[in-house]
Amino acid sequence: MSKLPVDPHSARWLSTLGGNLHPDFGSGKYGDYGIPYTVVPADQARVPITFTAYGDESDKGPYPVPLDARVEGGSGSDGDRHVLVVQQGTCKLYEMFNAHRTSGGWSADAGAVFDLGSDKQRPAGWTSADAAGLPIVPGLARADEASAGAIHHALRFTVQRSQKAYVAPARHLASSDANPALPPMGCACA
Repeated sequence: MSKLPVDPHSARWLSTLGGNLHPDFGSGKYGDYGIPYTVVPADQARVPITFTAYGDESDKGPYPVPLDARVEGGSGSDGDRHVLVVQQGTCKLYEMFNAHRTSGGWSADAGAVFDLGSDKQRPAGWTSADAAGLPIVPGLARADEASAGAIHHALRFTVQRSQKAYVAPARHLASSDANPALPPMGCACA
């Protein structure tokens, strides 16, 4: 747990979350609720990734993403369509936003590769599969953690409205609203 002080704006940001908050739980094992992720071996074949919207802010492929990787919301989803892949033995996380299978690989609006053994951040102003430019998997609440009685890491959540700002560790904003009462991307509310 962090020993850093609570941000002085935290209470104001929390007050805007009623009805504005969507927790991003899951592995997607219970129907299509939650954000699923796929675990692949270190020798998983890499496939080409074509980036369609944020290619200039995406980590280039190929990625070790199998063609049967789980898609958030299912294969027919019209939602965010995150595809998250953890590669065993490498400590690497591959994440894509608005991902669609192609004949030999994937197309996605954005993609990012994270070294889970490092605290290196993406370049300032860059998105990822997450609008804040953060990795998704580390912030998901998993059923095994909840069953153990405690979750000892930050939780990922999304909001309908955020302010036109981001705070570390976020690297990207996703709003044109300058209202300082709204949470910035990456805020840690307590």
